[in-house]
Amino acid sequence: MTIYYRELKHMMSMECISQGDLCAILNKSWCYVNNRMNGKYSWTIEEAYVICDTLKEPYTSIPRLFPRGGITKGGAKAC
Repeated sequence: MTIYYRELKHMMSMECISQGDLCAILNKSWCYVNNRMNGKYSWTIEEAYVICDTLKEPYTSIPRLFPRGGITKGGAKAC
């Protein structure tokens, strides 16, 4: 099973930020955010910046949190 945006989901969990919280932060619907979290559509760069700000992550984390296609190559296994 492919896990999309593994690092992003991990950081959200560490900061106690839910998908519903992201909906409110981005002013987007649950379906919009869910489609991106599950790799159906890509995040915009502006959304990546806002999410990094929310997670208190530097913008240099964007490639790690938002890998191409939403899939992290290698790295830790999912919990």
